[in-house]
Amino acid sequence: MLVTVCSVFTLFASAQSIKASMDREKILIGEQIQLKLTVENAKGLKGWFNLPDSVNHIEVVERQKIDTIQVGSITNYQQTISITSFDSGQWQIPALSVPGVGQKIPPLTIYVLPVDVSQMKDYHDIKDIVEVKTEINWLIVGIIAFLTLAALIALFILFKKMKAKVPAAAAIKVGNLSPLAWAMQELDKLKQEALYQSNHVKQHYDRLTDIARNYFVLQMQHPSMHITTDEWMIRLQALPVESSTKTSFFQLLRLSDTVKFAKYLPPAEENERSIDTAKEMLQHVNALQQQIQSSSNYNR
Repeated sequence: MLVTVCSVFTLFASAQSIKASMDREKILIGEQIQLKLTVENAKGLKGWFNLPDSVNHIEVVERQKIDTIQVGSITNYQQTISITSFDSGQWQIPALSVPGVGQKIPPLTIYVLPVDVSQMKDYHDIKDIVEVKTEINWLIVGIIAFLTLAALIALFILFKKMKAKVPAAAAIKVGNLSPLAWAMQELDKLKQEALYQSNHVKQHYDRLTDIARNYFVLQMQHPSMHITTDEWMIRLQALPVESSTKTSFFQLLRLSDTVKFAKYLPPAEENERSIDTAKEMLQHVNALQQQIQSSSNYNR
């Protein structure tokens, strides 16, 4: 019997136990409670309490480190956790346990009370919704209307100008001259001026290409004055003019762009030949147009 009693006493003495305590149960919203978790006779401890950071309207504010308390040959562990709640009501900390220990701590209840601010000096109670009559600020409406109208007028004027804008060639006065006669006259003037001989090579090719572009507008209503050189060449490619004549004219246009944009200075013989190349192309186009007109009159 003595041996049995000693064995039972030793068993209870060596058994692990867990405890939980709070410094208070009632708090105002946002106040903190100190929760102490203890494991006694923690020899061979396999884990620790699992308390989530947020559970059932309860928030963990701080977890202090786990302290070791030695009592003779018995080792105890203890941890203090600060918890709070921002929702008024009665809330429970769920049952807590430690791995390897059969004992469980039943749920702990805390009471969170609302803060009474009615006696505070700067306290203002929430008032009912007050309907506000909407008033129209006619000054702002007038300014917006004026700016809108001004923008519409500006857009209309701009659109009208763009629509009325015509190629520069349409304003050229040729008098009683035909488009070809006018172009030949202008090319002869350019040849006499010989701008390239006085280091005005760019001006020479500017005048030369402008005369050619104007001729195609006057003769064929071609949109040559407001399209790029590549676009113009694509349109001219369809003309049934001799291939050698078109090739020479296209080379002249390329040369003109190189002079104007790359500041290339062609040899003197190329500058002299440029006017003859332009004349040859314009004469061929004029002959083509006359053939088309003759054929049209004959069919009539």
